[in-house]
Amino acid sequence: MTLVCEPALGAPDEASSPPGSSLQLQTPPGFSVALAAGTPAIRFPMFAALDERGRLFVAESAGGDLYDELRTQTRRCRISMLEDRDGDGRFERARVFAEQLVFPMGLAWHAGKLYVADPPDLVTLEDIDADGRADRRVVILTGFGHTDNGSLHGLTFGPDGWLYLTMGAPDGYRLRRPDGTVLEGRSGALLRCRPDGSDAEVICRGFENLVEIAFLPADEIIGTDNWFQMPDDGMRDALVHLIEGGLYPYAPDEGTPQVITGDALPALALYPAAALSGLALYRGSVFPGRMNLFSAQHNSRKVVRHQLERNHSTFRSQDQDFLWTDDPDFHPSDVLEDADGSLLVIDTGSWYVHHCPTGRIRQSPALGGIWRVRPARSPLVRDPRGAQLDWNTLSPGQLAQRLSDDRPVVRDRAADALAVLGENAVATLRALLESDGARFAKTEAIRVLARINTETARKTLRSRLQGEDADSIALAARAAGRGADTNAAPQLLALLEHSAGHVQLAAAEALAHCGNRGTVSLLADRLARDTDPFLEHALVFALHRLASVEQLHALLNHSSPRVQRAALLLLDQPPRRVLPAEAVSQRAFSEDEVLRRTAQSILRKHPDWVAQALPVLERLLAAPAPTPGELESVRSFVLAFCNDAQVAAMAARAVAADSRDELRVALLDAISGAARDPLPPIWRETMATALSSPSAAVRAQALRTINALRLEGFDDALASVAGDQDATDGLRVEALRALARGQSALDDDAFAILFRQLSRTNNALGRLTAAEISGGSRLNARQFARFVEAVDGDPMISPALVLAALPRAGLTSAAADALLNYLRNCLAAGWQFSEQQFQALETAIPSDRQTHVKVLRESSDQAAQRQREQLTALAPLLRGGDAARGQGVFAQKAGCATCHRVTGQGGVIGPDLTKIGAVRAGRDLIESMVMPSATFAQGYETYSVTLRNGDMLTGIRVRQADDSLVLRDASGAQTRIASDPATRVERQKLSLMPEGLLNALNESEIRDLLAYLQSLK
Repeated sequence: MTLVCEPALGAPDEASSPPGSSLQLQTPPGFSVALAAGTPAIRFPMFAALDERGRLFVAESAGGDLYDELRTQTRRCRISMLEDRDGDGRFERARVFAEQLVFPMGLAWHAGKLYVADPPDLVTLEDIDADGRADRRVVILTGFGHTDNGSLHGLTFGPDGWLYLTMGAPDGYRLRRPDGTVLEGRSGALLRCRPDGSDAEVICRGFENLVEIAFLPADEIIGTDNWFQMPDDGMRDALVHLIEGGLYPYAPDEGTPQVITGDALPALALYPAAALSGLALYRGSVFPGRMNLFSAQHNSRKVVRHQLERNHSTFRSQDQDFLWTDDPDFHPSDVLEDADGSLLVIDTGSWYVHHCPTGRIRQSPALGGIWRVRPARSPLVRDPRGAQLDWNTLSPGQLAQRLSDDRPVVRDRAADALAVLGENAVATLRALLESDGARFAKTEAIRVLARINTETARKTLRSRLQGEDADSIALAARAAGRGADTNAAPQLLALLEHSAGHVQLAAAEALAHCGNRGTVSLLADRLARDTDPFLEHALVFALHRLASVEQLHALLNHSSPRVQRAALLLLDQPPRRVLPAEAVSQRAFSEDEVLRRTAQSILRKHPDWVAQALPVLERLLAAPAPTPGELESVRSFVLAFCNDAQVAAMAARAVAADSRDELRVALLDAISGAARDPLPPIWRETMATALSSPSAAVRAQALRTINALRLEGFDDALASVAGDQDATDGLRVEALRALARGQSALDDDAFAILFRQLSRTNNALGRLTAAEISGGSRLNARQFARFVEAVDGDPMISPALVLAALPRAGLTSAAADALLNYLRNCLAAGWQFSEQQFQALETAIPSDRQTHVKVLRESSDQAAQRQREQLTALAPLLRGGDAARGQGVFAQKAGCATCHRVTGQGGVIGPDLTKIGAVRAGRDLIESMVMPSATFAQGYETYSVTLRNGDMLTGIRVRQADDSLVLRDASGAQTRIASDPATRVERQKLSLMPEGLLNALNESEIRDLLAYLQSLK
């Protein structure tokens, strides 16, 4: 098959646009980019793997709904095999290698087999008859979840010969072992197994979506992780240093118990919502140094070079854009190094539209392609894969010589061949290590000896646990750990004092497998001194594996708070669970902040330890000027022990009698998260007391709590607040929010308060709040007509709020005409309506006005075309704006800051936009504003919840540690919804974001707003 796209080498320092593609890709000076493969041979490529012959296996999406196809197992995806037969860098032959796959988001070649993620299975595919198609499929592991893009992916063979796999949440895994036990987990994780699928184990966990990994020269593991944390100043994704037993911060630890050694481990480097994907270590000669990583960043439309530098036992990264474009159709998903030192970049195209604006409204998505990036004047690498060598006749000595070859693929093949020779290769490898050979040849020799793992191989490795090269020492230490070489323990203990932090880390990691109980005291002594988070974790993890219960009890009396903390943690977890409550309470107010925080945290995890918790809470409540940390501790203790009557009473007394507003606010906030149904009587009294407090802050929090829990029975107190002429409008409106739920209708005085807030002279948040409350109220026909009049033309108010307020008794003809006129204006402004909303409208509108509803339906059907026309018209406004003026438009006239946060300022209803310009192309930004319901930013999907009494709530689901259901509405108010089988939760097709936003702005303002958003990088 001849590919339709010919290669085109761009001049250095310039963008190149190969024939058959409109992409303008840019590289640093001295590099060129060419199309290596495109349509019709491949479409929507996702991930790829090379075999020893240079054949490229490419996993391709079917271009459909990833989530639906994973759930329903539609098997529409395939893997193609591409060949570059003449070595010109272009794959001119392609054939389908395997079909009927379920989104293969990971693949790796090993020993003549293609390993493929085919959820719920991990499979091998083999071409037995050499016809270029797989004809043998073997499931080697099964039990991987398949509902989300966090399903099985990221297959990588490590230098130890094991297969490494990445998983995300909430898919998780449930893997049955041969002995009948089950290995399971709900959080994303890095797992590994032998090539036959046996001995599966968890390396580390705690991820939302760990995507792919790479091994550094000293065998440290680096990975790409999306949603490392909730967005904070725009930073969400990460490059992570992965370590055995490590817990990372995003997803709760659920499933087969894995030890928690302390705080979650930090990121190596943080990024905005770039959607980091494929990752490759560069091993060729083009880039200086041995720790150059390249990551594909889907949302940022670029490939980034990461130059890692050691930082104690971990790393820091210096980043440089390596391949980039502003074209919103370019979405790199994988990157890998070819044998000649060039980089292959997989562009998946624009089929994936979930959480990504690009492509949702387009008639035909971009099909993607494979690009090759190389130095513009790179020398020809002859026989890059060693195909001309007669590998079957090479002696151990000749194979060892190939470990110093400049060609990485040749080195790999030689290492594999020596590993197969086993004991017969040890003497040759030992001689190589004792010679003056190339440094990377010795690195490969150490790895091969670790794979051989005989006693003579282990003895040779022990000889490498000294010398001047820190990387070689660290590599040998990890090899000793993998081989569980107990004879290496004395040398490994000595390495805990090495000057290089990464050598200390490698020694601690190895001691977890090589040490014994006699090692424990020395590990504790090292833990007592300065460590960074990774070394501290490795030392505690080693104690977990080696220490007896008696030894851990003894460590509770160690002079170091850090060692005491480790003993507390380990005694409290499986397989021990023998921590005395007294040992915890004695340290609940330690002078050491970390030990104190840990002791209090452990105490809160034991609901049966209330006798020990009460004195702690009492002392916290008595603090004369509680710090923010102490207030959070108070809140956490009330949440943890809310079922205890004494704790409830203690909290209630503090709210009623205390003079410290900040403490009372913290307690009321805790009640909103801890309250049971029904609310304990003493807490109902607390709410009533708080509503009459002279403190505005206390009353405001009491109202937030009542509204969050949808509490009833406070009408008199609420009416008093709502009618208080001296109270702020904000306080009175929050009281009306609670009153509106329980009353048959709002009285005219209450409605007048809301009506004033709807005035265009008020800020956007005040108007949104009043509209939300009005929409949830039982307005009479006259009030409804005034409501419609007030919000008509307001770009911030969704017509969904107006339709939610339709009078239960029907509309008068005048009110119906006002509503129909309003809805026509909404359609003209770009708002969309759901079928459910049209049905509600048909029910409420008088019969003689039904033809108008039909016309509205027809107009709504034509809205998408009008929006496409608007997109085209707005495209020229992406250039020439003033970002400084645009910031003012963002904050004021457009009202964006009401919902969105930038550098810590603004609302929390919509996504943080601090780095939006780095992860969204200009066209994406326009689409997001013109058609916000075309797609949803991940984590900001709209849900409707129908309660047992028929009430319907709409909002964004707020992530909670306990998985409880909390909705945040368009005004920012949160509601906690009790678990009830009668509650119906449904995803909505319409966004909370205003759809007519740009209609309130002129062209100059839109241009400036777009300039500002594009500048946020």
